[in-house]
Amino acid sequence: PDEGRAVAASVAGAAVCIDGAYSGAPTKALAGAGQVFVSSDDGGAAVERCRPILESLGKVTFAGKVGSARALDYAVVDLAMANYLSHCANLAMLEREGVDPAQFASEAAFRLAQVGPMLEVFEKRSRSRDEAAYLAEPSATLGTWRNFWGSRLPYFEAHGLPAAFPKFVVGLLDESGASGAHKDADVTRLQEVVRYGAKAE
Repeated sequence: PDEGRAVAASVAGAAVCIDGAYSGAPTKALAGAGQVFVSSDDGGAAVERCRPILESLGKVTFAGKVGSARALDYAVVDLAMANYLSHCANLAMLEREGVDPAQFASEAAFRLAQVGPMLEVFEKRSRSRDEAAYLAEPSATLGTWRNFWGSRLPYFEAHGLPAAFPKFVVGLLDESGASGAHKDADVTRLQEVVRYGAKAE
């Protein structure tokens, strides 16, 4: 985002800057099947003038002022990476237990379809950082999530499977107070660590 603003400032008064971020492999760009996030400080007028050219790369999304396109790109690509890491972390277990890859793909698709609505609910719930709000009618508690993630560690250890990803998640949950004072808080309390950098008391 800072680089986009620097470029926009360097051409200010001479041209309108369209700041963009492209998401997709070169083959997708050639096929017009990628994702293009764009932003400009003129409310999107320049983007609309250039839309036919931009759409040759794929789906075009106007994100807002310069800097927002890169932020949106980072967030969307991070979501894909987190899913890939999760898949890698569990693949050896799935293979060991004889789970059909097609069955996993089907169940993963079902669960991933719920992510968008879940994030909307979590976003609304995350607006209040009040501890009483975290405790009120939790969708799932930090303690429950800690138990779920921690429960696989003995299996991974017993079978010599790398556990970097589940240990990372367990660490974040513990920093959020899942094993102590905040175990009954809603899982959205994770934002205190991941978003705000706070530590559990």
